[in-house]
Amino acid sequence: MKDQAPPLADLDYELLRRAILDRLGLDYPPHKRDLLRLRLAARLRVHGMRRFTEYYRLLKFEGSDDEWMQVANAVTNNETYFFRERHQFEQLGALAPTLAHRSDVLRVLSAGCSSGEEAYSLAMVLGNVLGGRRPFQVMGVDVSTAKLDQGRRAVYSPRSMRDNHPPPCGVDTNTHLEVEGDGSLKASRALQAQVTFRWTNLADPKLAATLGTFDIVFCRNVLIYADDSSMPRFHRSLEQLTALGGHLFLGHAESLLGTQAAFEPVRLGEHFAYVRGAPPARASHY
Repeated sequence: MKDQAPPLADLDYELLRRAILDRLGLDYPPHKRDLLRLRLAARLRVHGMRRFTEYYRLLKFEGSDDEWMQVANAVTNNETYFFRERHQFEQLGALAPTLAHRSDVLRVLSAGCSSGEEAYSLAMVLGNVLGGRRPFQVMGVDVSTAKLDQGRRAVYSPRSMRDNHPPPCGVDTNTHLEVEGDGSLKASRALQAQVTFRWTNLADPKLAATLGTFDIVFCRNVLIYADDSSMPRFHRSLEQLTALGGHLFLGHAESLLGTQAAFEPVRLGEHFAYVRGAPPARASHY
């Protein structure tokens, strides 16, 4: 198939990269420049534009919240699947019963939930290890409305169950995921009732604060898309979202060590997570 996207000039690339970083906290460094060009090309076609300069001007001077929603849908394409990084779900299964006494309802967040497989995985594990003894709520949040809509539909291809190992914590996926006539997987009504989805921008701490606090936060493979300038905003959002004494799980390539974020590492078996402590003193606000 012929590449029909127009060229992305140096100045247009820098302007669009900075605008997306400032608004969404997502960075497209030079090695992802062509990917950015291809992902935004569809928006140019929607508006009948031939140059990225025109589209930057639209975002800069006329960009509505709806158009920025479309940008977020275009530039985020996170791949996920059920029980990804299985060991962390095993850690969750051991940790959740010890935190269930903290409040009437154990609140768990899937931050950067993409199409929802992580959020439903969290609900399956919690339902199994808590056994109805403690109520819980799982919320999935993402900046992409298209991904959130997919999570609400709760229909997935068989590829979303790609881990060859048995599900963690004794979960029986047959009781939670129904096989449709075309082979797709659909979350049961009972499972869907345990998960809610909401839009938010984790690069905006004020927006994150409106969600309340959570006892457990999974925020995996989100920080890898931030750069040094936007990282403090993500850290602040995580502080807003995680209750004092709550646990934060990051992706295997991410770390808060050496940062000013208000978390301390804690070992969980052979791996570790972070526990939310008191916020550090800050010289400025972001």
